[in-house]
Amino acid sequence: MVERIKLILQAKNISVAQFTDEIKVQRSGMSHILSGRNKPSLDFVMKVLKRYPEINPSWFLFGEGEMYVSEVREKEQPTLFSADDERQNNEVSLRQNEDAKSKEDIMALSNDFSNNVADECKPCIQGQKAIERVIIFYTDKTFVEYKKE
Repeated sequence: MVERIKLILQAKNISVAQFTDEIKVQRSGMSHILSGRNKPSLDFVMKVLKRYPEINPSWFLFGEGEMYVSEVREKEQPTLFSADDERQNNEVSLRQNEDAKSKEDIMALSNDFSNNVADECKPCIQGQKAIERVIIFYTDKTFVEYKKE
């Protein structure tokens, strides 16, 4: 993904500092991602895709397909003769498609995360390791911690 981030910077002709300002992440965090110290978080990925909706999520996440989504490039511009109702329907349809794609991308990331967790837990299940504590993070920024007593 680091290479794809660099390709975005090159294609947009912007610096790392401009990129971090645009997607609203800390420069130090971006430095850690580019150096390979940290992997991009789901929050980071979502910020990039939200700021640059023309970037193909499949390309950005998995390196599959083209860099740009063809639908966004070919987005129909309203003409002088188009009806207001038709334009509004098209806009609603595009938003629904974008929402559906975002949900699909999040589900794909969630499945990857679940698979990674399952791989990490194999030694626990096989009795080679014992679980000391479990922390569950919720989307409302709260969490619950369970400790072994």
